[in-house]
Amino acid sequence: MKGLQEKDFQNHIQNYLVNHGYVKGYTENYQKEYCVDEKCLFDFLYRTQPESMEHLESIYRENTRNYFMLKLSEAIKEKNPIKILKEGIELENKRFLLAYFKPYSGLNNEIVALYEKNIVSITDELEYHKERKFRLDFCIFINGIPVAIFELKNEATGQSYAHAQNQLKYDRDPKEELFKRTPVFFAMDTREAYMTTKLEGENTFFLPFNKGNEEGKGNPIVDGKFATHYVWETIIQKDNLLELVKDFMYVDEERQSFIFPRYHQIDAVREIRANLLSNQPNDNFLIKHSAGSGKTNTITWTAYMLSKLFINDQKLFDSVLVLTDRVVLDKQLQDNIALIDHKSGVVKTIEGKSKELADALNNNTHIIVTTIQKFGHIYDSLKTLNGKRFAIIIDEAHQSQTGQYQANVKRALNKEDVDTEDKVLAEIKKLGKADNIKFFAFTATPKKETLEMFGVHDESDNTYKPFHLYSMKQAIEEGFILDVLQNYTYYQMYYKLVSKSNETLLVDRRTAKRDIRNYLNIQSIAEKVPIIVNHFNDKAQYLLNGKGKAMVVTESREQAILYFFAINQYIKDLKLPFKTIVAFSDTVKVNGTDYSEESLNGFKSGEIPDKFTSDEYQILIVANKFQTGFDEKKLVAMYVDKKLKGINAVQTLSRLNRVTKGKTDTFILDFKNHPEEIKQAFAEHFLGAEIPNEDYHEEFLDRAYERVLSFKVITKETLTDFSKEFFSKKNYEKIEPVLQTAKDRYKALSMEEKKNFTHILQKYIDVFNYVKLLQPMKKEEIVNLYLVSINVLKMTETEEDTNTLLRTRRIQEISDVVDIQTLGFVKKFEGDLELSTDEELESHKLGLKSVSLAEENIASLDDLLNELNQDSATSELAIKYEIQIKQIMDELNGEDTILEVVKRKENKYEDIKGALEGLISGNIMPRLKDSFYKEFIKHLMKQKESKVRFVEKIAQNLYLKYHE
Repeated sequence: MKGLQEKDFQNHIQNYLVNHGYVKGYTENYQKEYCVDEKCLFDFLYRTQPESMEHLESIYRENTRNYFMLKLSEAIKEKNPIKILKEGIELENKRFLLAYFKPYSGLNNEIVALYEKNIVSITDELEYHKERKFRLDFCIFINGIPVAIFELKNEATGQSYAHAQNQLKYDRDPKEELFKRTPVFFAMDTREAYMTTKLEGENTFFLPFNKGNEEGKGNPIVDGKFATHYVWETIIQKDNLLELVKDFMYVDEERQSFIFPRYHQIDAVREIRANLLSNQPNDNFLIKHSAGSGKTNTITWTAYMLSKLFINDQKLFDSVLVLTDRVVLDKQLQDNIALIDHKSGVVKTIEGKSKELADALNNNTHIIVTTIQKFGHIYDSLKTLNGKRFAIIIDEAHQSQTGQYQANVKRALNKEDVDTEDKVLAEIKKLGKADNIKFFAFTATPKKETLEMFGVHDESDNTYKPFHLYSMKQAIEEGFILDVLQNYTYYQMYYKLVSKSNETLLVDRRTAKRDIRNYLNIQSIAEKVPIIVNHFNDKAQYLLNGKGKAMVVTESREQAILYFFAINQYIKDLKLPFKTIVAFSDTVKVNGTDYSEESLNGFKSGEIPDKFTSDEYQILIVANKFQTGFDEKKLVAMYVDKKLKGINAVQTLSRLNRVTKGKTDTFILDFKNHPEEIKQAFAEHFLGAEIPNEDYHEEFLDRAYERVLSFKVITKETLTDFSKEFFSKKNYEKIEPVLQTAKDRYKALSMEEKKNFTHILQKYIDVFNYVKLLQPMKKEEIVNLYLVSINVLKMTETEEDTNTLLRTRRIQEISDVVDIQTLGFVKKFEGDLELSTDEELESHKLGLKSVSLAEENIASLDDLLNELNQDSATSELAIKYEIQIKQIMDELNGEDTILEVVKRKENKYEDIKGALEGLISGNIMPRLKDSFYKEFIKHLMKQKESKVRFVEKIAQNLYLKYHE
């Protein structure tokens, strides 16, 4: 008894399609010369356009069919089959349509009848070659025109989709006319499906066409069905296939290739449409699609679908607006929709004055593309257009912007790095929600606030989730992006700080700690530069045939400039063939000199991306620029000297994940972020991010209301008196005493009570700001407490600042009062930050924003330095052997065996470093038997990294001494 054969799988698919609206085709009806199914073609034409066919017959008589097929073949060859199916061809002053599509609205019997006469057919074992009996498993035709080819394999016979791919790669001649004009090819088995839109022999590239399994690659097992059943039951189902041709498929004329959507793109657009047409449509939609998902095309198809969506013959949206920071999206969106629709005027880009926008809205322009900077004005305008409805698509481009608008949003959100999501949320927060607007937010890494605002509330587990998901895990496993955590190295700084002052200095803890850490960061640049450059030189630059590039991420503009000078000097000293670019905003003064990007780089800021992608430059040093929205595919290494948290860590490190030919590895070397912190940040977005709803609920505000009043700083009388004046006359003169009374009560609290009070007050304000966006605030006392709280909190902060200023002094120059006795770095981790186990990924439920308790503001400088020393990675070993290390280096500087190698002018730095390692281990260390060195040598023998750094330090000093 035979098992399941490939033919059984093939028959199953064919039988299903024939039983669900397809027509069975036969290979003898296929005209190899013209690449059409003659019977299906003319059956369709005579059913739908008999008069036009009769007109053609009156001219060409018995040659009518050959003439038509010849002209059709020429038209397809000149244009493409998708365009011909949409537009038809003109012969003898008659327009012949090659397909009828469902109209977007106003279905009537005549149109339905014509649509139903489309012939979608499947021909198995199609013999396509003119001379040899080469056969395809099956080919799909629309009215005789080929639109899809399938090669099938059955795992039960020991073959898989990979064998099908090889068949299409090596057994199908790309020069064959049928293959040049067929839009899509599927290589498929019973478990997985892959597709390509262009056969190029061994260079044919296949894209996964799978649903995803547990948010990773592949397909889930389905009881009673093949895992790939969705391909024939859904994707190429008769109505759906015709819709794909009409609304999705087009030809990228620049690359001369067909565009066919990936599974998650089709699914996202159709799921959004189905929800909008349902009885209970969502208010907003969050589409969480990872980098590598093809977001620009998904936005294109979504915008086009929304612009054509009708309910009961009424257009659902008067206009669709696409908000973006990406200039390139404007043109892509216009071009792509033009290729789908073949009509002009569907998309309008608004760059100028408000009148352009007003005209576009009043004229019901289908799709309007504009920049995020105009969102506040747009949103306010849309709210006032009564009777009109709008869809707003938010493109998460995350490009860093400059100017006053950016500064305003930074202040509103109290953030340093602001992106598209932040800007939109800030404006909605300021202007309130609008009933006539629906949002469609596309993002790879949604923030908690974005999930709260645009996500779906799942009542089963009380969380907010994306409406549609294509996860980072699936994108990595399918090969669309790289796993940037596979080669992660963490260096921890060790140091010892002491005070130079003989007196007890009282300082503002937060300010002094920040200034001292900044001072440490700057002073440690000299230690970090050799680590960075040597790592890039040894491991990264050789990738991509020597064209690999690196990014150095710094904490501030000052640090970026200092890194720029230090790296350039180190490169020059070692005669390395690298060039750097620095990127930061505006102009900054460092050591008394003003610097800008242009003054340091020698070219304008706007040229940085193009210059960096050229072969001339290898290292890009950045300060709050290019950390998001920058897609340089040759970027293979990142050196991080900046604290990164949560989503900012994911977005920054993900600059490395873009795929290009030959790029298989990336490197991250981090001086600031503990591996577990990075792992946690990525775990939150590796799968489908979601946030718990528990605290972001009006019940929390009720509990917090009682908690705030329990301190007796703000009382019910305070709320009554404040609201009376605020809402009636806004008489600020009478409001001031009410607030001052609350402040006096606050002063009477103990230090611990003050901390707890300000903590709960801040938490109340934060939660109120989110809840009011999700639901109307009905309780008067809740709103009144919010209004009083924001004023009282400011007054308490003013008191704390005043006390701090009176009791402390600001250190003008850290170097005047702080001495760094020891400073260095030790490698603490190197390897793969693997995100794999269920336990590790449980953290993909994002935590809520919390407000930490305030520290005591005032501290003595000595106490603060002791506290910082405790935080340091200083090992007793490093401090203990500082003298020994210095003396060993002095001895080696006079060692003849080493000097002989060093003084040879032809020897490069790498030559000296390589020779030193052997000489030190074989000649020098065995002679250092004095107990003074014994423990240190023992340590070097055990700790390979310490020995490597030791050798590098000696090599660097000796090279610079004799090769300047």
